[in-house]
Amino acid sequence: MRKLDENKLAKLHTAGELLDRKYGEIGTESRTSFHEKSIAWYYGEKLRDRRKELKITQ
Repeated sequence: MRKLDENKLAKLHTAGELLDRKYGEIGTESRTSFHEKSIAWYYGEKLRDRRKELKITQ
């Protein structure tokens, strides 16, 4: 098994940290806007995939 370098692991950032840096902290206007857009995209993709499964168009 390969041993992981602890120094390299310490430099990695979590997804939450990256989102905070790019869109601001949770509760800010820019973060809320990003969240709303991402939820809309997610449900749009789910709808599109389901329509494909059922072989129906809009």
